[in-house]
Amino acid sequence: MRVHIIFLLFSISAILWIIVPIIYSVKTVHDLGEIPFFCPSNYDYKFPRLRFICQIRTSNFILMWIASISVLFALVSEILYGNVNIGVKSNNNGVESNNNDVESNNIKCLYLIQIPANILCAIFEIMKINLFHKYNIPLKEPIEYIYLILSIFQLVLYTYFTANELGPIPFSCPGDYPYPKPPKAYYNICLIRLLNLTFMWLMFLTSFCFTTQGLTEKWIGTKVKRKDDDGDKITSDDKRESDDKRESDDKRESDDKRESDDKRESDDKRKDDDKKESDV
Repeated sequence: MRVHIIFLLFSISAILWIIVPIIYSVKTVHDLGEIPFFCPSNYDYKFPRLRFICQIRTSNFILMWIASISVLFALVSEILYGNVNIGVKSNNNGVESNNNDVESNNIKCLYLIQIPANILCAIFEIMKINLFHKYNIPLKEPIEYIYLILSIFQLVLYTYFTANELGPIPFSCPGDYPYPKPPKAYYNICLIRLLNLTFMWLMFLTSFCFTTQGLTEKWIGTKVKRKDDDGDKITSDDKRESDDKRESDDKRESDDKRESDDKRESDDKRKDDDKKESDV
């Protein structure tokens, strides 16, 4: 049952690693506009850092297709030569071996290409997203994040495959454990497996944390700026309203003064007329 679940997960991952890179390529191949794909040094970049961004984009793109092709070939090999971990059996000494050594070695060679590519894919994609946001370059966000999630899923799948690949040997590789013969070789293999997974996740989580911090600072900065803009807009509206009110008061005062002057002038004229009539 476990073998079938692993093979199902591996198959789903392989299919996604075919579909997602195709969509990703169509959507992002021109995400830096007219800049050539291989980022020549003699190109007139808008700012110096743009060439580094282009190199990250190109490296990410190439690694993505290396990982995709290796996953595809690994899936074909698994289908032709047996499911993942099928054929594993114990020999007379209780040490696990594989009854399909040649085919298994071929598949492992594909994993040697695929796994480093997957690790670098996740790291380069995180760097790309961070740089695009930092320099306000438009990003095809849905497919970028789908591809990033797929890369992380592949790391999780790799960890799931390899965490128990040495059977009952504890993951932490204790020195007093009764390792199979030759014990020193098994102990060294266990340490290499432990360090490989540890440094893989440390590298990924470090890049992820720095990128998350950068995106969070950008989001907070944008929110504060928007709030300041809204505050400035409110202040501007209040000032405009105050100016309109003052102008209205001035106009009303001017109208009252003019009316008073007209009334005074009319009264003076009437007095003059009355005086003239009295004199007559």
